[in-house]
Amino acid sequence: MGQVMGVQSRRRSRCNRTALRVCLVLSSLITACLAVHADDLKPGKQEIRSLISQLGDSNPAKRDEARDRLWDIGEEAYRELKEFRDSPDPELEIGVRMLLFRLEPFYGPWPAAMQTGRRFMRAGEYAKALKCLLSAARRHEPLRKDKWFRHLASTCWSKIGESRREGFELADWGLFVTGQFVRLVDMHPRSEYRQQCLYHLGRFEDMLREFPSGELAPLAKYSVLSGHPYNEPQAYLEMTDPGKEIREWPEFIAKNPGHPSLDDAAYRLARAYEVAGRRIEAVKWLDESRRLPDGEYKWKAAMRILYVLDALCTPDELERISRESASPEIADWASVSLAVALFRSGSFEKSLAAFRGYLASRPGGSCVKEALLRAELIEKRILPLLPKLADPAEGDKALYEMGRIFYHDVNANYNPAWKDQRTAYMSREINLLGRTHAFDNPAYFDSHNNYISAAAWFEMLLSAYPASALKDKTLYSLGSCWLKAPMLNRYSEHSRSPSEMLGKAKEYYSRVGQECPDSPLCETAARIIKVIDSFPPDWMEY
Repeated sequence: MGQVMGVQSRRRSRCNRTALRVCLVLSSLITACLAVHADDLKPGKQEIRSLISQLGDSNPAKRDEARDRLWDIGEEAYRELKEFRDSPDPELEIGVRMLLFRLEPFYGPWPAAMQTGRRFMRAGEYAKALKCLLSAARRHEPLRKDKWFRHLASTCWSKIGESRREGFELADWGLFVTGQFVRLVDMHPRSEYRQQCLYHLGRFEDMLREFPSGELAPLAKYSVLSGHPYNEPQAYLEMTDPGKEIREWPEFIAKNPGHPSLDDAAYRLARAYEVAGRRIEAVKWLDESRRLPDGEYKWKAAMRILYVLDALCTPDELERISRESASPEIADWASVSLAVALFRSGSFEKSLAAFRGYLASRPGGSCVKEALLRAELIEKRILPLLPKLADPAEGDKALYEMGRIFYHDVNANYNPAWKDQRTAYMSREINLLGRTHAFDNPAYFDSHNNYISAAAWFEMLLSAYPASALKDKTLYSLGSCWLKAPMLNRYSEHSRSPSEMLGKAKEYYSRVGQECPDSPLCETAARIIKVIDSFPPDWMEY
């Protein structure tokens, strides 16, 4: 009996061990399955990068959806966003930087202190919030230099009443964190934060005397040379003495290799050359700026190169840059810009030769497709009209057809080297940053406007053939040109204001009825005048 019970006991023990092993295996399988399932649910890098790219989508709804999803993902999204901080797409760059600004406090170097401090701030308990932030800064020295951290701490300090401030015994770093730079400079002549305080106070000369080799010395020197604090929005465009800056920036660039301010300095040197009328040197230094650390000017400098080539350079300068530039990309841009400049000036045969030269010398160029279309337009439609312009029997028809060509081709005067980035560039610089003075060039915007070019041909027709059978159509077309000209690009600054252009449109539409009363266009012209009269007085004057 005992043997039987022993056997049964051993059997139960084996069964129990077997059951245990089965349970362990099942548990492992379940854990593995759950892990695989969790990995499947976890957003991958590819998905996050796809969402980030959607921050630059032209559809606002898609941008909002991508932003919300990235916000939900959190820390993984934050890590990937930091890789996209600088982008050639301004819409994408703005979207990334805005989202980073929101995520930084939660996933930056000090989330716990931030969350506690922000919770107290939301409750209006600024003294507790500041105590929390200062405690974190005491333990983690790098936090003291974090801009966002110092913004929160100085905000708390400003919200605390004078009587309650006495309870905070602030060392030099505490004064620095709470933004009390003047007190720190006066009370702590040997503080390690003294250099930063002098810099933040704009006392650049004092800082350079005390810290000639300090980490902020190049930035202070940059600020002294430019007359603007480093990274101030207007810093790289406004200048009063370009000659002085042309003399001094090369030495600054040579003495600070690898410094993040070099691209700013090179851009400013290029801008000085541009203001001084030395456009070839301006293009050279703009190209240098986009290749230097820290990469902030990669897109801005490229766009400014295109503006200098398209708006400022003479045909001789463009020809020289296309021939001598060390950058194949800039040589490509200059070559096609030369052909466009000749086209805008009415030198159509020379423009055709320049387009053909571009196609022959740069078969893999960035604007080959557009150059082929421009060359075909000139060869097949424009050149056959030129001999007829002086023919009394055909001149009015030829002039009218020339006007029609420009009127119906919105891209007639457009430089394809921009690759549809011109509006984005000017929108960013003018609308976002207010840099209108850098584009004070009405002649360029007039030459770029196809409706103004069309109007010139129609006006030549009226002047040369006042009794033409096409007079009513010409007057009506002139009205349409001046009606549409201010609508082409709202970032353009033309020689006439939008109101003046509308005035000319009304003038020509009125002349249709006055000078051609039997024309079938009279009724339509009168209706358009009523529409123009219904516009508010400040229409487009913003």
